[in-house]
Amino acid sequence: MRKTVSSVVIAIGLVILSGWFTSVQSKTGSSVVVLEGARLIDGTRQLPRENSALVIEGDHIRAIGTAGKMRYHKGARVVDVRGRTIIPSLINSHGHL
Repeated sequence: MRKTVSSVVIAIGLVILSGWFTSVQSKTGSSVVVLEGARLIDGTRQLPRENSALVIEGDHIRAIGTAGKMRYHKGARVVDVRGRTIIPSLINSHGHL
């Protein structure tokens, strides 16, 4: 039961996040979003990257680097995500609803 609740919460979070990106794209007219300042855990067993920057174009991550040192499109929407952590998607491939 607990795994099912976790799966549902994650699914709802992903739906909300996808709606947020769609909202950002429609408001700016640009499909480029830059998330700056978060801790990034990339899932490769490397240490977390502090003060990271992710350049997202459409539904693809185009570049990862350090905030303030990255180059990106001038029309990009820059979102300050300091104090937050970005992690890879969590997928429960064996959930029962």
